[in-house]
Amino acid sequence: MNKKEYLKSLRAQVTDDASRQGGRKLLKSSAMLLAAALAAIGIGMGITGTDSHAQRNSAYEHYQQSGELSYEYLDVKDAFASWNQKDVGNDVDALLAGGRILLRDNLRVTGASAVPAESGFRQIPDASYLNLVGNAIVYRSDKDRHIYAADRDSLQSRLLYDGNAGEVFCVGTRVYFIDYDAGGVVSYLDLAAPSDKKAVTAEGVSSFAVCGDEILYLNAAHTLRHAALSAENGAKIHPRDLMQRVERFYLYDAGIVAESRDTVASFTMQGDRVQRRYRSTDGDMQVAGFLPRQQLLLIRENGSYATVRMGAAQAQPLPFDGADTRTLTSLVQDEAGAIYGVACAKKDTSSRASELVGFGTAETDGKAGR
Repeated sequence: MNKKEYLKSLRAQVTDDASRQGGRKLLKSSAMLLAAALAAIGIGMGITGTDSHAQRNSAYEHYQQSGELSYEYLDVKDAFASWNQKDVGNDVDALLAGGRILLRDNLRVTGASAVPAESGFRQIPDASYLNLVGNAIVYRSDKDRHIYAADRDSLQSRLLYDGNAGEVFCVGTRVYFIDYDAGGVVSYLDLAAPSDKKAVTAEGVSSFAVCGDEILYLNAAHTLRHAALSAENGAKIHPRDLMQRVERFYLYDAGIVAESRDTVASFTMQGDRVQRRYRSTDGDMQVAGFLPRQQLLLIRENGSYATVRMGAAQAQPLPFDGADTRTLTSLVQDEAGAIYGVACAKKDTSSRASELVGFGTAETDGKAGR
């Protein structure tokens, strides 16, 4: 049996083992088994195998000089922080949680309909997936699901795309979005030519993030996948599975955070070193947000919201009124450490029935805005 055949049989064994356990539980033990076995033959579980320290440093230096960065090197030195601040239109984890708050380049903008005057936030009504691109704020309107660009100073908006869009994620002048008019695939358009769009995935997607010429996405089967955005000579692109039974995912400087029913796990950008970070008593737990600098999870469990640092055994209750009628999204943290989110009515999760709320800092017991 050659190496390729061995890996195929090993993955089949892992899948069978997970199926026997039933439900939608995270493949933690199976993934660890796979990672250990692959490590024994010198290959990482994820995308590219194990690069040497010199190779990783070389990739980082290339990013510093050219601005080109491959996804698997986001965990080298300060690459993630730099990419997240400079290359993406908003904090990546804010976008993955709804993107109704934008903190960029001294801008404080939200799509929430109710905003405390002392917060210093400006409003773009009904806006989600807010991205700063040059002097424009690109966003999806929750009212008509079209994509717009607003002037950063006047906030006057113009239409970019009149189709049915989901998540919007901007890198440079490219506007990537979930294209529901095309079956939920990820497409992109350029601000310079918004009438031209191109699909970059072949299957429907529920959430995604783009880094360089690569994409991470969660498909309809709850499989977290990695793929190139383009291939040489028109070759077919073959996505690679990172982990199955994933409900939501977030990124930070050490890798990926994934939620699966009652469990939160993390693993590296290469797909190895799987660790269970939190286990809830609620089988329907949700990770509603993630602050990468603090490695702080915002979770909803047992009918209320709480925060938990990755690796902690217990969550700390979050003072948030109306958890039974409202959903908390778009968690962000400003430079002073203050935490904000947007509370949306459960029966109407658009920002037309929403409120900006503040929670103090991660080090203090903050109080919700209302």
